[in-house]
Amino acid sequence: MGGDLLYRWGNPRAYGHGTTADQRLFWQHHTQWIASGLPGEGNILLFNNGKEYPGYERFHSSVDEFAPPADGYGYPRAEGSAYPPDGLEWTYAAETPADFYADIISGAQRLPNGNTLIVDGAAGAIFQATPDGKVVWKYVIPLHYHISLWQSAGNPAWLTHGRTPAPNDNLTYVINNRVYRAYWYPPRHPGLRALDLTPGAYLEDTPDLLDWARGGLMAGDLGERARRFGL
Repeated sequence: MGGDLLYRWGNPRAYGHGTTADQRLFWQHHTQWIASGLPGEGNILLFNNGKEYPGYERFHSSVDEFAPPADGYGYPRAEGSAYPPDGLEWTYAAETPADFYADIISGAQRLPNGNTLIVDGAAGAIFQATPDGKVVWKYVIPLHYHISLWQSAGNPAWLTHGRTPAPNDNLTYVINNRVYRAYWYPPRHPGLRALDLTPGAYLEDTPDLLDWARGGLMAGDLGERARRFGL
């Protein structure tokens, strides 16, 4: 009834029981208890974004799951120490950590089959990872400011999280296809019963083969020669 904080985790320095080196959470999003009946039920799952400023450098993201030490309605903590746990129950990160980095928004959802749906909001990417970290499918939203992209232009390798392309990037613009969150629903969910789920047309525009060929040429050794001829 007094409004006291019952449990803290991720930055024990905030309550005088750690240093910068002990921080585990960085601008996290979509923190949630894993629902009853799902693998990991009762644990906490979140998207651990990362951030770039002095004293808090973490230039990659992860999806982390940890088990809070609940004892009824309390969370025991040894006197003079930080709240447990010391480690994670599960985590997902890219093999090269910097390849997976969303400094804003994003989220995650535990699925009934044990996989985890992950939303890389800054890159407009939605994918599903197995418990051993294998990505089984991935979808990159083919939009730029809500306008559909040419398939030849919508190369996911061009996603640069809003930064200005360097001269050697070979990019003409930065794709802005950010997504705040996405959720998985089973096919028999009541909210889907009235919807026509028949696959439709491609969201992307029709491929322009000439545009694709020109883009490949300009990026190659013949680019300068092609420009001389006005291609």
